[in-house]
Amino acid sequence: MKKRIITAVIAALLILSFVLGMTACGNTTASDAAAVANTQVADTQIWWEYKADSKTLVISGTGDIPGNDETTLVPWYSVRHSVETVEITATGVSAVGNNAFYNMAKLKSIKLPEGVKTLGKGAFAFCSSLEAIDLPVGLESIGDSCFEACTSLKNIFVPAGVTNIGSRAFAHCAKLEQAYVMSTALTELKDGTFMGCSKLGKLVLNVASKNEDGTLKVAISGDPFKGGCAIDATKIEYIEATTEQVTLTITYDVPAEAPTQPKDNPVVVSGRIGTSYRVESPAIEGYTADKAVVEGMFTDNDEVVVTYKSIEAETEAVTEAPVETEPVEEGEGRPTGSKVGYIIAIVIFVLVIAGIIVFAVIMIKSDKKNDKNGKKTDKKSDKKNGKK
Repeated sequence: MKKRIITAVIAALLILSFVLGMTACGNTTASDAAAVANTQVADTQIWWEYKADSKTLVISGTGDIPGNDETTLVPWYSVRHSVETVEITATGVSAVGNNAFYNMAKLKSIKLPEGVKTLGKGAFAFCSSLEAIDLPVGLESIGDSCFEACTSLKNIFVPAGVTNIGSRAFAHCAKLEQAYVMSTALTELKDGTFMGCSKLGKLVLNVASKNEDGTLKVAISGDPFKGGCAIDATKIEYIEATTEQVTLTITYDVPAEAPTQPKDNPVVVSGRIGTSYRVESPAIEGYTADKAVVEGMFTDNDEVVVTYKSIEAETEAVTEAPVETEPVEEGEGRPTGSKVGYIIAIVIFVLVIAGIIVFAVIMIKSDKKNDKNGKKTDKKSDKKNGKK
């Protein structure tokens, strides 16, 4: 009997350790991927390298960028959750393969080389940290779901040469505000192209996409704007396609009493319409800028003012007008973060211990009953044998 109980307790403790181990794992995050030396992609002239210190994926060599096929994952699949920047130094790149950069959730920056004509299906899907991408002038085709669920993407500019935009190409881009589709030969807006783009306030097409009577020349398949999209076919704007350069003028409004002033004020940057810009505001000791970074997409000549305020003044203002909150009695409040994990672990621990005790009691009662029945059987057997 004792052996059976000990065995049961050991088994239960093993289960407990496994459960607690899984709970602990649930409160940790995966570590960044280790560096990968320059490695050739099989059957290609493309090489890739992952630099762990800068979290950069470098793609070099010659030829198209490979993607997933039915049996093979992209070569850099193992580091996809760590990559923040992609540098493409390869030459002769005309296509980016299907799902080539799929689910790189930390990817913030990538520049596609001139000469890329095709972006494959899901090439950048679920790159949730990607805020901007400059599509090359020679681009011709954007695959299905190419930028789906790029939830940080704010602006997109589709060059004039694009003839195909796949279904759901920009679906669920929750922060997408502006989309310029400058194609001169686009024949169709496909089902779900901008599905779920709830902040899309401006959709501009090439004037070539409009009939003389003002109606849309481009065919519409299904509903490109379903799922809570803020735009529909009646709100589309039209402009002439252009590759001209425009300027952005940034003026820094800094109080005269500040210890320093920006070296250049204003700052003027220029770029081709449809390309993105990102300018960090100068750091001034004791002051904060209302726009730490000025970023967006060149669409026209524009001006931005960045205003600086004294950190000390802001701190005093907050001190003078404290936020009133209801008192919280001792022991109240909601546990968050790792506290929740510990509470869950404790609850599981208590339940398992209770289960062990119940199990042990059942085993003891079962053994006692068996012993009792065994004694009765022995007595009956003895009486029977005695009579004989």
